[in-house]
Amino acid sequence: MSDRSIRRAAEREARKAARTAANLQAAAARQEAFPNDTARNESILDPNSEPAPAVEAPPAVSQAQLAANRENAQKSTGPITPEGKVKIRLNAVTTGLTGRTVCLPTDDAALYQSLILSYEKLFQPLGPEESGLVQSIADIRWRLDRIPGLHMALLNRGRFELIHEVPQLANDRCDLLDIQVMLRYEKQFRNLQLQEARLARRRDKETAELRRLQQERKANEAAALERAATNYLLARHRNQPFDYPGIGFEFSNQRFNAYIASLTPLRKEQLLQKALANTAEQPEVMSAAA
Repeated sequence: MSDRSIRRAAEREARKAARTAANLQAAAARQEAFPNDTARNESILDPNSEPAPAVEAPPAVSQAQLAANRENAQKSTGPITPEGKVKIRLNAVTTGLTGRTVCLPTDDAALYQSLILSYEKLFQPLGPEESGLVQSIADIRWRLDRIPGLHMALLNRGRFELIHEVPQLANDRCDLLDIQVMLRYEKQFRNLQLQEARLARRRDKETAELRRLQQERKANEAAALERAATNYLLARHRNQPFDYPGIGFEFSNQRFNAYIASLTPLRKEQLLQKALANTAEQPEVMSAAA
């Protein structure tokens, strides 16, 4: 063995002997103070265990200090007035890409409202479900439009910081400087990309759900219009009044009249013959059921 190896072995043996002596001394003190604590004493007597750290008793708190702490705690409950709650409502909002807040105080509220109206004009929702999806899709579009501005703001901030730290970088090419900025703020840029992908997936999913609901609604409306037209043609064929509420009519007169006018004579005849056939079969069906 070399002199260096012998010296290191001697140092390890010395540290082990010191640790064992410390454990034995602590065990003796513990056993003297707590003679009935056998498990604790055996663990301390183990020469391979680390010395038990000394535990200091917490300082005593006076009754006056305790009362003062309780009084101060009552003053740290946050704002209690409506004005104060409104003031701190946006404390946690940074980018507006997540959470319930969509339009930030710095955003153009008129532009945001114009976006909502344009989406409502495009999709023409009916009912609370369709209206809610249109609102959500418009909000996602608003958030997505904010991401390029956030990206550029982060890039400009990084450029300013790097040039301030190293003025010589101002003479470098812009693309090289931007690469250094992206490396410094890699986490922030990656978070923007993740949020953009998440919002895009949510927009596509909700748009597909909206189109499905609208297709289903339009199919039901077309079937309801056809049933109403069939009953109308049958009533006119029999010179009977056409009872709108009696068939659960849910369309305006203008829309119904426009639908009747759009039917060709052949289609009207088909619907009438279908209605006559159904009324002719009803007695047979009822007698068979009886």
